[in-house]
Amino acid sequence: MKSIILLLSSMILLAGCGTSKQTNVETNSSVNTGQGKEQSLITAKAIYVGLIDTHSIEVIIDDKPIALQINQEQMKILESLKTNEKLSITYFYNEETTQNILEKVEIIQ
Repeated sequence: MKSIILLLSSMILLAGCGTSKQTNVETNSSVNTGQGKEQSLITAKAIYVGLIDTHSIEVIIDDKPIALQINQEQMKILESLKTNEKLSITYFYNEETTQNILEKVEIIQ
């Protein structure tokens, strides 16, 4: 009985392997949002679009635009960038505020 379950589980896992789309997104560890909830950190390669306002930016990840909330330290780094700069970013989705919050940003040379 165990071998049948193992065989069926393996077949299901293998069937899904050929259909996945390669993305520039990777889920890492988690961060505590300060409201008692842990949120998964997401690392992705992104294309910088620009500032939306003084506390948010727009980037493109896998051909989809995403708005990210930034802090003042990040603003100092990002305000001088040109459109289409390549970035490596780490962010999380805050379920309570329904916003993507930028944790880390690096310019890819």
